[in-house]
Amino acid sequence: MECQGVMSDKSTDGQSAAHSRPVRQNIEDNNSVASTDALIHELFEEQAKRAPDSVALSSADEYVTYAKLDCMGNQVARTLLACGAGPERRIGLYAERSIEAVVGLLGILKSGAAYVPLDPNYPKERIAFMIEDASLTAILSQPRLSGDLANSPARVIVFGDEMRESDEKPVVNNLSPRTLAYVIYTSGSTGRPKGVMIEHRSVLSRALNTYCAPISRGDCIANCASLSFDATTWEVWAALLNGARLHIVPNFSLLNASVLNDTLTRQHVTAMFLTVGLFNELVDRHNLSFARLNHLLVGGDVVNPAPVARALAKPGAPSCIVNAYGPTETTTFATMFPIRSLTDSQESLPIGRPIGNDS
Repeated sequence: MECQGVMSDKSTDGQSAAHSRPVRQNIEDNNSVASTDALIHELFEEQAKRAPDSVALSSADEYVTYAKLDCMGNQVARTLLACGAGPERRIGLYAERSIEAVVGLLGILKSGAAYVPLDPNYPKERIAFMIEDASLTAILSQPRLSGDLANSPARVIVFGDEMRESDEKPVVNNLSPRTLAYVIYTSGSTGRPKGVMIEHRSVLSRALNTYCAPISRGDCIANCASLSFDATTWEVWAALLNGARLHIVPNFSLLNASVLNDTLTRQHVTAMFLTVGLFNELVDRHNLSFARLNHLLVGGDVVNPAPVARALAKPGAPSCIVNAYGPTETTTFATMFPIRSLTDSQESLPIGRPIGNDS
């Protein structure tokens, strides 16, 4: 069966009011905790059933519906299962930020395996270490990057070339909320990269319980992070598990303030995450106003109050800037502090309260 649902007319009218509210309601009070007794791809599949024609993914020139993404994920999963994927197996994803990459993340989870992002910009020695250390069953790669993996000990599967034609949902047993969802390697500041193992339930806690930045159908989250950076967890799954749209932002847009501001406005982006360094650069040197944003999450380092105050004072400032704090081991963020107004005299910012299901 051919997957249907790719559009190129740049219509973002995918979040129809005719469809019911998301499967899991967003949590605005962190004393209320959404159920995490499920699997990531199961909750995505529920969203796809409820609103199959809603837009799930967009890039500069392509739009993919929830139904189409579900179909493509099934094809990837069936291909991986034929290559030995399954529960507690690990599949590498060697890809740049793209629609293909998100399809890969979903397909790996549907196969029961855990994904291990491999950044093509990493040194070859680091990639080789990660492949060996993670004991990868296979590596899923974009076609133009597959040549980099010619000497890989793990089998390399190329998007498009080897995908199974059947788009039926694969049946995978022995999965639970405690099944491994992904492994992300830290920067290796101690001299050797360390793989951090995250379960399905932890991802659901983060994607569904962000009380400072509730996401719902009609929202659009910008995908700005590298796959190997844990902020991708919030960007991708907060969008797709809440019926929202994920817009893939290319690197050249992130490095050009006027292009980025145009992208945020034209694509109706309502939420995004930026590292502290990039946020400071955009606010101070490029006078970016982050127009239309309801939630701007900033983290990865200590947040300086001064640029936050300047950002909030600009015309068209985001409704709320969130100080998002936490190491990779806590699934991207552990605490959040919403900031809606600030004075230049404030010397520091609180890290906020724990997110639901965290302590």
